[in-house]
Amino acid sequence: MGRFVVKAICFFFVFVVLYVGWSVYSNLKLFPNDIIGTGYEVRLPNKYKLIILEFDFCQIEDGEYHIVVDNVDSLQVIGDVVIGRNDTGFFTLETKKHNFSKYASAEQLKQAQCVEDLSFFSPIDFYWHHRLIYDIIADILIAVIAGFCSYFVGKAMISKNDKILEKK
Repeated sequence: MGRFVVKAICFFFVFVVLYVGWSVYSNLKLFPNDIIGTGYEVRLPNKYKLIILEFDFCQIEDGEYHIVVDNVDSLQVIGDVVIGRNDTGFFTLETKKHNFSKYASAEQLKQAQCVEDLSFFSPIDFYWHHRLIYDIIADILIAVIAGFCSYFVGKAMISKNDKILEKK
């Protein structure tokens, strides 16, 4: 078997083992309340949480698991304030003061919060926006480690015959 094939197998094996390890670790330690495919959780300011049970809608809970806002279809976090839209209209949640306010239109929300532009995310996009950096960093590190392992396996495969041929 050629050196390239062995290096490729080594890279693939190390990558898969580390990737599975990262998946298990991240789901147990970094994102412990995520249930892949059925439920996701994102920490919000001051112990509030965004709970995504469906991809289109979510709810916001306080630190004591009480639902503060239900059926949220888009949101944005500005400092300690969560602004968004649910099935009854627009809302703000001041997480420091535990204040919840409803608004009939986006214009009323903009005026009340002195916000010029609303940049809402869907719940699942908001989740991936917050988790993506961890996954990107982990994937890069895993690929680098797997690359180094395959490089050193290739180096170790140089036999005496190869060394003799290299000298000639």
